[in-house]
Amino acid sequence: MFEQAKEAVAGTAREASENFKYGRLEKKYGKEGAEAIIKPHLEARGISVEDFRTYRKVKKVIQNQGLDVAKAQKEADREAKEALQEFLPA
Repeated sequence: MFEQAKEAVAGTAREASENFKYGRLEKKYGKEGAEAIIKPHLEARGISVEDFRTYRKVKKVIQNQGLDVAKAQKEADREAKEALQEFLPA
């Protein structure tokens, strides 16, 4: 369990570092320049520039606003319960 936690923390730190470095590239070369610079490295890992853009967009939403997964789950549970009540005898 400790090893899993250690790997998760290391992965999170690596992700933060890579995003910080990419941000510096973007400031220095602009979005198109930064994407051109990392494109071969993305493609070597089977990731397109569009995939990378999507990742950055989702990451930004999660970090800044959150997705409120708990709220979505509660709504789904409530809707499922309401739908079942329509078919169950009172």
